[in-house]
Amino acid sequence: MRIVNGLLGVMLAVFSILCLHDSNAELWMSVYGLGSVLAFVTLIPHIGLISARMLALVTTIVMFFYFAGFFQLAPTLAADWYAGGKARAAISLLLAGFAMIPILSYYSCRMKAECPLRRRARRKLERQMQRLQRSHSHSAHHPWHAS
Repeated sequence: MRIVNGLLGVMLAVFSILCLHDSNAELWMSVYGLGSVLAFVTLIPHIGLISARMLALVTTIVMFFYFAGFFQLAPTLAADWYAGGKARAAISLLLAGFAMIPILSYYSCRMKAECPLRRRARRKLERQMQRLQRSHSHSAHHPWHAS
């Protein structure tokens, strides 16, 4: 998942660069750049619960912005839209919208604490607690530990 999100971050960064000469370049570069940053943040190993919630919210807003942009552009597309000048914008918006799904999934996983890293950490803690309980109950049965 980390590799996929890293590649999605690169793709969104490329989309941001491709908007350099478009009308409203600042807006589209910022929006694609934000999507790229959200994808790259998933590569950070430890994200807190509050941060994951905020990042999930921002990811959802950005994803809907991409889809809204595509659906606003869709009625203006002709039958041969893929050959026209709006093809790159339409494809970029659609791909960016779908790219946000695994990114949002990652943050959602972090919020539920069901990620593999969290499961491993939880299992390790449970094993340590079991060992402590066994050693405590074992030492309580020895006569020299009795008070």
